[in-house]
Amino acid sequence: MGPTTDAPTDSSNAAPSPRWVSRLALPAILLVAGLLAFAFLNDYQNWGDDWAQYMLQGQAILDHSMRECVRQSAFMTRESAVVPGPVAYAWGLPLLLAVEGSLFSFTLPVFKLFNILIFLFLVAAVHRLARKFLSGNAALATAAIFAFNPVVLHYCNHVLTELPFILSSVCAFLAMENNGLSKRSRVVSRLLAGTFAFLSFTLRTNGILILAAATVREFLPSPSEKGLRRPALLELLLPYIPFFLLNTIWGRLFPAGGDGYLALLSAVTLHTLFTNALVYPVALFDFFTGGHHSGLLAVVLGPLVLWGACKSWRRTAHLSVYGLLTMALYIVWTYQQGFRFMFPVAPVLVILMMLGLDALADWKKAGKFGIFAARTAQSGFPIFFLLVSSVLAGTGKIPQETWNPYDQPSSEMFQWIRSNTSGDAVISFFKPRAMHLLGQRLCLTATPADLHKASYLVYSREHTWNEAQPSLEQYQQEAALTPAFENRNFVVYRVGARP
Repeated sequence: MGPTTDAPTDSSNAAPSPRWVSRLALPAILLVAGLLAFAFLNDYQNWGDDWAQYMLQGQAILDHSMRECVRQSAFMTRESAVVPGPVAYAWGLPLLLAVEGSLFSFTLPVFKLFNILIFLFLVAAVHRLARKFLSGNAALATAAIFAFNPVVLHYCNHVLTELPFILSSVCAFLAMENNGLSKRSRVVSRLLAGTFAFLSFTLRTNGILILAAATVREFLPSPSEKGLRRPALLELLLPYIPFFLLNTIWGRLFPAGGDGYLALLSAVTLHTLFTNALVYPVALFDFFTGGHHSGLLAVVLGPLVLWGACKSWRRTAHLSVYGLLTMALYIVWTYQQGFRFMFPVAPVLVILMMLGLDALADWKKAGKFGIFAARTAQSGFPIFFLLVSSVLAGTGKIPQETWNPYDQPSSEMFQWIRSNTSGDAVISFFKPRAMHLLGQRLCLTATPADLHKASYLVYSREHTWNEAQPSLEQYQQEAALTPAFENRNFVVYRVGARP
């Protein structure tokens, strides 16, 4: 990206660290983070089942059966009484899984080890981005907040887009921050920003919002300028060129998912909009609470984030625009997943919060108390996260889900389905994509309305992930059910015509 110049922090109250400490601090953070991430690993995935669709698409890339994969997913999506998700997800993560699987093996342990590698690159990238806006110590604290946060560490277990998406988006913002004097380096940086925006888009479609941030960035002044810039049209267009060129090529290589996303958006209601508008601004701050909803922390930290954003808007308006657009997008989205959807905005959130703490330290009315409170908070979060994560790892009390698709009863059930049902059998189960991956059968959702299209019903005795599963009597009103397999968590019924 050419030479860069780190922007100084707003505050000069923090004493600089010795050079050898500064040089060793980030490697030490990465080392400890890597050890903690290994300690947090488990050997399963949860019943969320998004991961199953990503793995199905990744395996389809290796098998050269992408269109068949989309066709099967379209059947399960469109024939189910309840839409389980889009027909196909963006192909970026499946391609990443296919590459990882081809290099080693297409298994969960391989994917999780690569997640740790992505996580460590993310910590380093967040540090580099924070250095553009904060002092060296504050940037290290920002990186440490990501490195030691139990939520981020636990995400190394998930075969989901969050970690690679955040890494690619942070890299896009890093490309925008090239302050080199060379005209050629500025052109390259804009092209790189568009390229990383495209990579983010292949992981999550909301990666396209990075282009809007890149446009806003062109109007922001450099440290030597007083007013807003008036960029040339070519400067504004440069990030869009690689994005749309690469997207055209990508569209010819990978099949589209059809109308899955549009079908989901069609279910949006005013109640959805109102509820999401209340939930997501608070869910931003679940990053600091282990993913648990905390309105109190939002009230405490929210003003600091706004203060940091307002005081530094000439340097960070593009970050704020990206965060606001992401939130607006999910407010109109049908399904509400709180923190998970807000997680990608966490780098923006933490940087703006740190700038807010710098503003508090510089506030003359706060005096020495403001300086003490700001510096304590900046160092307190990473220290607290380090202590919590270390205790969890050291005591072996990392939260584990005893009921998951890879536990013994679930494995027995999937094995029975594979061995005792015909290849064209259609299963009714509360997680269709997990059944499709592990049971290797097409599957519809587990509502009574789905039974007339299904060959078997898998009824779950657990209700942790499927609280809405109807009673068995409601199924029996729709079809004749004959028990075929049973263990402590599941009963598999053959579905017949109702007498």
